[in-house]
Amino acid sequence: HPVERVRRVVSPLAYAHQHQEGVEDDGFRQLIAHINFPEESQRIEELSGPAAAFDRSALLFTELNHGFIEPRSPKLLERIEVAFDRGSRFGDNQRVSSSYTSGRRVFLEYVNWALISVYACERFTPSDCAIISARVDATMTNDRGFTHFGSFQKWLLKQRRANKTVRLQDLTDQMVAWFEQQAEKTPQ
Repeated sequence: HPVERVRRVVSPLAYAHQHQEGVEDDGFRQLIAHINFPEESQRIEELSGPAAAFDRSALLFTELNHGFIEPRSPKLLERIEVAFDRGSRFGDNQRVSSSYTSGRRVFLEYVNWALISVYACERFTPSDCAIISARVDATMTNDRGFTHFGSFQKWLLKQRRANKTVRLQDLTDQMVAWFEQQAEKTPQ
C-alpha cells in the first residue's frame, strides 16, 4: 500500500509507550507515529555524525516501520503463530511486555528492531555498524527479553550482505522459516 502522509507526534507523554497507528479511508493512507523525545546517549561521541543522528532517531524509525512490515498472507501468519507458539516462544516471559501476546507481534518486533542494524550497516562505517548493532542487540535481548534476537539479527544481516538488493518482503518467508527451525531447537 502506498502511504500519502506520515505524521510524527513527539511528546514526553509517550515515554516508553511509543506506537504507530494507521488511518485508511477511501484509498488514502496515513501513518501516525507517537514517540518520546530522542534519547541522549553517551555513544554519540563513538559514532560518526550521520550515525549519531540516526541512533537518536531509532524510535521514530521503528514506529514508522510498523506501517510497512506487516505480513499479509494468512498462511504466513498462521506459520508465524505456530513457530512463536502464539507469542510465548522466543521471549523471556518475565521481561517481554505483556502486550506481545501473539506470534505476529513478537515476529514484527524482531524484524523491526533488526532493521535498525540493517540500515546502519548498509549506510555507515563498520565501526558505526558494530556499535549500533551491539546496542540494538543489548536492548532487545537484555532489556526487553527477546531471547533469540542476537542470532536473528546476525542471520538477517548476513542475508543482506549476500544480496543488498533483496527486498524485505522477499525475505519474509525465509525469516519465518528461520524461526520455525529455531522453534524445533527450542521446546516450550
